[in-house]
Amino acid sequence: MLSLWAFILLSAMVISWTLDISSRLALSGKANRILEAEAMACSGAEVAMHPQTKPDSEVLRGRFGKGQSYEARLTGRRRSHKP
Repeated sequence: MLSLWAFILLSAMVISWTLDISSRLALSGKANRILEAEAMACSGAEVAMHPQTKPDSEVLRGRFGKGQSYEARLTGRRRSHKP
């Protein structure tokens, strides 16, 4: 009877441990996708803010890998940064 109780207790601990690992992996994956999205947005913004970038420039569209790309659009008036 004691061995059955120990087996059930150990089984519950293993199941709890695997569920914990699974939830941590899911959270880590989501955080990684958020970080990649922020990096892509920053890449597009930095390229668009460069003073020599023109509205029809090819550098306003970029791709870093499968499913990872950015497209920046220039709107409004831009001032030239001539010394």
